[in-house]
Amino acid sequence: MKQEDDFKNIIHDIGCDPFYLHYHCADQIQIYRNYCKGSRPRLIIDDTGSVVKKFLKLSKQKTSSIFLYEGLVYDSQNKCSFTVTNMLSERHNSLALYNWLSRWINCDVPRPKEAVCDQSMALLSAIAKSFTQYSTLQDYIIICAGPVLGGWNTPPTNE
Repeated sequence: MKQEDDFKNIIHDIGCDPFYLHYHCADQIQIYRNYCKGSRPRLIIDDTGSVVKKFLKLSKQKTSSIFLYEGLVYDSQNKCSFTVTNMLSERHNSLALYNWLSRWINCDVPRPKEAVCDQSMALLSAIAKSFTQYSTLQDYIIICAGPVLGGWNTPPTNE
């Protein structure tokens, strides 16, 4: 499917066990790049589990719950929102989410300056690792909390 003419520039990564699919098209990338030129990029990430029905995989085993993850932006100048990247996945951990977001970033798009999501620890961890210079959510929180706690903290070292 990934190599078929209709999908070869849309499907960027696909797996069967567990099932996942990362997809976006060149137009979405270009629209996002243009959006970033005129505003402070803000990415909104949401997921839902009610869109995709479970199906039989190659081994005749039914998938677990498949979530649709969507990265979108709201363009306040044009008063519209648009999707810039998507993932279907039966994995819902920080590594799966990080892989999706980092593959999107590797398409030479600007990192968002702000990301909005629910309070999913897996998603928060993936966002911190994908969009900041910090490798963990804990390090990012320590740095952000520094001014509130009365000083500039540094993440702990593993020495």
